[in-house]
Amino acid sequence: EWHFNHFAFNNTMASLKILKKRYFEKSFLLKDHSIRLRQYKRLNKTNVSVRLENSYIWAQEYNIEYRYPFLDVKLIEFYYSLSSELKYRNGIGRYIFRKAMEGILPESIRMRDDKAGATIPNMNYRLMKDESIFREIIEEGRNNNHTHYVDYDKIIKMLDNLRITQGGHDFEFSPTAIFNPICVLLLQKWQREGKIDIGIKC
Repeated sequence: EWHFNHFAFNNTMASLKILKKRYFEKSFLLKDHSIRLRQYKRLNKTNVSVRLENSYIWAQEYNIEYRYPFLDVKLIEFYYSLSSELKYRNGIGRYIFRKAMEGILPESIRMRDDKAGATIPNMNYRLMKDESIFREIIEEGRNNNHTHYVDYDKIIKMLDNLRITQGGHDFEFSPTAIFNPICVLLLQKWQREGKIDIGIKC
């Protein structure tokens, strides 16, 4: 419920398309009957490839060769073969990783269960660098779109909150939640300008 409420959908469109029901049927993982099935779904989610591509491009800017060690096929096969109690025990996820770091990492880090902002290294930098461009895209869509798929005020509020978090405050949402509605607005803009035809109303 908390995740869904941070998406910048236009409420009328969300109700019409039954987005909440579709989101929980497709994306919510807690209903899975086993840890193994949940892992399989996560490995095959599209965000993995997107995260790799973003991180690789960002590393290139600094002439760094980027590798993602947890995608080594042998390591994945080994981890996948382990019993579920080594992955999730007594309400603790990633149990075997946490156990391996016992005595190496401070307990406050080893046992933390929250996320520290964006997991894609260039996410916050990109959002702050292009913030004024994003705001222009939002206002352009608000003024020119005939069909409104996104909640413009909510995206603006998210950008405002993101700027506040640069002072060290916790995120109330994943910064990646801003990019999807921006992409929709860009597609609508390009279709109106005759650059593409994606078959949606603009």
